[in-house]
Amino acid sequence: LLEIADIFEYVVIDAAPTPDLFHAMLLASSDYVIIPTQAEVQSFGGVNKTIEHAQKVALLAGGAQVIGIIPNMVRNMSLHEQVIGQLEHDYPTLVWDKIVLSAVFPEAAATHQSVFAYAPNHARTADMWSIVNRTIGVTING
Repeated sequence: LLEIADIFEYVVIDAAPTPDLFHAMLLASSDYVIIPTQAEVQSFGGVNKTIEHAQKVALLAGGAQVIGIIPNMVRNMSLHEQVIGQLEHDYPTLVWDKIVLSAVFPEAAATHQSVFAYAPNHARTADMWSIVNRTIGVTING
């Protein structure tokens, strides 16, 4: 990443929340972490492990600060609202706006386009821009 630091301002790395050496290296070489998570009860373990792992790596090697948790693939059902409520309770400063489940994401992927190119005026695309803008705001303003 140091080799491209002068070329790119932001690099997004998508990795599974596996607390292994590769994950630790990614965290150590990152400045910030955003954790996307499905609004399902079984997702709590992955969120907790990722946050704990990021904190341990930051203590040992510097690097990643968790700046957000984004509930995604959210459906209009009480279980999802309960899960989001629990996340907000456990991590009150970290939970960002939810991303509602939508066909626009797999449709864009099927056309080999980003959602920004495939459906620039879609509500879910606006949600994605919100994440981009919030990320930039957090990383610039601390």
